[in-house]
Amino acid sequence: MTSPGATGFTGSSARTLTRAAMATLAVEAAIWFWLGVYLDPRDPVPPVALALGAFSMLGLVLVYLLAYRPMARGDFAGARTPTIVFAGLSLLLANPLSALLLALAHHELGSPELDPRPRPPSFPPTPLAPTVGICPICTRPNPPSTPFCRSCGYALH
Repeated sequence: MTSPGATGFTGSSARTLTRAAMATLAVEAAIWFWLGVYLDPRDPVPPVALALGAFSMLGLVLVYLLAYRPMARGDFAGARTPTIVFAGLSLLLANPLSALLLALAHHELGSPELDPRPRPPSFPPTPLAPTVGICPICTRPNPPSTPFCRSCGYALH
């Protein structure tokens, strides 16, 4: 589990995106349930609408349990996979806004600060060629292309 203090990453933007996605799932479920209840019962659409409303509610509950709650506890790595899985499922339930929000939350959770693998230390780049040549006799700097020291005449190359 990654604690917010250990990496400095709080995950607030990912949590906000996930909350917005849960709100769109709730609105979608309400619309499907409304369609299922108020459409003509002789139509084949109401049972389908009620089923889609139930799937949307199930998706909302699962997003909360498997993606949002781990983020709230600081387990950002554990919330990454459920977030992208529910983004795909939201696309299947014809909710592209929720899918987009969850995909963005997944992207936020993929920030480099969350990567638990140790990083190699960064070193400054090594110069390819020396910018000055130092004479071993008089220790004066000389241009790298100079064959002899300009101060004492010692052969540098």
